[in-house]
Amino acid sequence: MPSLPVEDFISYSQTLGITPDVGEKTKQGILPQYFADMFGWENMAEQVAIVYNSLTPEAQQRCSIFGRNYGEAAAINFFGKKYGLPNATCGHNSYWYWGYDTTRTQFMIIIGGDEENHLKTYKDVYIAGMITSKYAMPYENNIPIYLCTGLKVDLKKVWQKVRFYI
Repeated sequence: MPSLPVEDFISYSQTLGITPDVGEKTKQGILPQYFADMFGWENMAEQVAIVYNSLTPEAQQRCSIFGRNYGEAAAINFFGKKYGLPNATCGHNSYWYWGYDTTRTQFMIIIGGDEENHLKTYKDVYIAGMITSKYAMPYENNIPIYLCTGLKVDLKKVWQKVRFYI
């Protein structure tokens, strides 16, 4: 459990020459993962809400939110209530078993990923927002928020391919 405010912790660890512990096999930020994973989640929900609220009420009723991992989906489900967001769906770990709302497939807000990949499922894909958090892990920072419309394929088939465990 961190005992210093984040800026003091960064200054203290830099003064002592302590670098963040590598908890995952990914690029590290300025904080160790156990500390970095405490940042950015509500901001993520707020940024997704801006995109969601840019839709008409009719479009909102037909829109899902997809997180690339359980942390993103959980952030939307927990903090998104404050912003009027529907629960997010996700293919990661047990989230996959909860499935997706079949009435909310015409529009999809996808947190991160690759535009080219999203175009395999939706006709129109564009970046509608960006998530930034300087203290979060690098892979949870500078993430585009995609708004996708015009479903091109049967989502049941896609859903079978999005499941992954780590």
